[in-house]
Formats: sequence, structure tokens, C-alpha cells
Amino acid sequence: MFFSPRKSDPKNHNFVQVIGADTAFTAVRMDGTVVTWGDEAGGADSSHVQKDLFSVKQVVASFDAFAAVRSSFCNFNKHGEV
Repeated sequence: MFFSPRKSDPKNHNFVQVIGADTAFTAVRMDGTVVTWGDEAGGADSSHVQKDLFSVKQVVASFDAFAAVRSSFCNFNKHGEV
């Protein structure tokens, strides 16, 4: 099992979105950061793009990969709304 390099357990965080692929998961936190976990080959290893995973508003998944959508034009409020 792989956890993204943010040294974070994916439990008990303010997630606004959690997405699963075949053998991996990713979650977007209210602050726009992203955590991934699961099988490295299934898309959970985000270490090579972790520096780019900020201000993320949405994540989409395919069978073994994830894509993050960022925007600097909107922010989540304390209720997780844009």
C-alpha cells in the first residue's frame, strides 16, 4: 500500500471529494491539497507530481490513473462549497 508523500493518513480529514480507480484512491481536501493511497501501479503514486497538487478543485479517474483539475479563480469556503 502506498500513501502520498504528505505523510498523512487519509482518515479524518476535511475531504470534499474521494475518487477510486481499480486499485487506488485519491481525495481532495478542502484546502485544495490531494492525498493518494493504494496500489502504486494503479495510480496511487503521486510523488512525482505532488508539487503540482495544490488548488485542486476536482479529480477524475480512469482505470489506473487520476487527473486533477486546478483553478486559482475559485476557492472552497468552510462548508466545502465553491
